[in-house]
Amino acid sequence: MTTGSALLDDIAVVIGVDAALQLSWRFRGQDLYIPKDIERAWAIVDLIGEALAQQLSDNYHGTTIPVPKGPGEKFMVLALAEEGLTRQKIADRLGIGERQVYRILSRQEDPRQHKLSFL
Repeated sequence: MTTGSALLDDIAVVIGVDAALQLSWRFRGQDLYIPKDIERAWAIVDLIGEALAQQLSDNYHGTTIPVPKGPGEKFMVLALAEEGLTRQKIADRLGIGERQVYRILSRQEDPRQHKLSFL
């Protein structure tokens, strides 16, 4: 599974896809500084745990990562939809518009449908 962002895909190699997407949701649209001393990054540690935060720091310390908005939002919408929440409840919980939830869900390909390919 890819995140939809080259930068997050690189980070996912280090800390895993779920943790990378959690970072994308929590810090969406922000520049996230990764310190060498992981204890200074308490928000990251709280979010993904000390072990993964340390791995992130080992690979990216001293850099500022421009965190994209879209992948984390998509991840959260899909996760809540899997839990059975309605579009309205997902929108309320995430603080986004119901239309945005609909757009994200409608872009998902139904695995029961097969695309036709023409040669």
